[in-house]
Amino acid sequence: DDYYLTVQAINNVDIGGSLVTTVGHSTPLIVDTVPPFVHGVHGLVFNETSTLLTLYYNVSDTGSGVREVDFGIGRTIHDNDLHHWTRYGHGEHSQLRVFVGIPDGVPAWVRLRAIDNVYLMTTGNAKKPILLDHTPPIAGLVYDGKHSGFDLAFVADDDQFCMNWDQFHDEDSGIDAIAFAGVGTRSGIFDIVSRRSVGYYQKSVCFSVQLQHNTKHFATLEVSNGAYKPLSVVASSDGVVVDVTPAEGGRVRDGSSLGIDWAYSYDETAVYSNWDGFFDNESSIVGYEVHSVVSGKSLDVQLVDSLAQSHADVSVHVQHGERSEERF
Repeated sequence: DDYYLTVQAINNVDIGGSLVTTVGHSTPLIVDTVPPFVHGVHGLVFNETSTLLTLYYNVSDTGSGVREVDFGIGRTIHDNDLHHWTRYGHGEHSQLRVFVGIPDGVPAWVRLRAIDNVYLMTTGNAKKPILLDHTPPIAGLVYDGKHSGFDLAFVADDDQFCMNWDQFHDEDSGIDAIAFAGVGTRSGIFDIVSRRSVGYYQKSVCFSVQLQHNTKHFATLEVSNGAYKPLSVVASSDGVVVDVTPAEGGRVRDGSSLGIDWAYSYDETAVYSNWDGFFDNESSIVGYEVHSVVSGKSLDVQLVDSLAQSHADVSVHVQHGERSEERF
């Protein structure tokens, strides 16, 4: 509300009555009990060479108006440990240019306090601190494959590439939430999948892409720190070979004697097999899956090492006259 002051001057005439002059105050007196508003502190630009900080702010007061602003910098939004309050007149451009010292590795929160004409105050701050860090992050590990912490040497899919990563870190400013990933035919390049934005903390990503058979592909990840001027580090996987063809050749025989194919067996407590000649030029042989079949009934699959050349399934019981075999 607005209030107006009126002043009356009365002289000391005794005879005929006093003469009165009335003066009305043309400027209203405003009663303001509401503090100002700090709508935002934005547009921060810090020159690390000259230490000049430029910022813009948005403040208002519908009562008595904003008279001045205080500027400060704190380690948190609740203190001014790095730069104590300094008062400036409130200009129409709502801009401040201040020379300040900001140490490395310390979050520097820019704070602003608006003061109106009845000296009510409100404090605000920038949305994020200024964090100086002149060292890049420490590179972590990049793996081929989608399962966290596991690195594949070969894959059978030529229409999808997956990668995962961990252990990137930065002790001073932390790791930024956004990273850049891609795929190439050499370490550190992106000639298969171009550099794409991914969430660092999702820890894995898959790309739909056509890959080349019998070719090694490398996953590459670029990670930045959370500094005011971010620095980045690039790391790549050791590569994964695409193999879309099955193993070749090979012959499987009944019986425990290498190179000999039995037509009959005397043993009712086991099924025997031996083999040779299997090969794979791209990803080699890593093992065999063998399951016994007795009278047409398939039994459990057993895994056999790649160096083995024979197998005996002693978990079966074959009756006289029954037909048995092992399938690969």
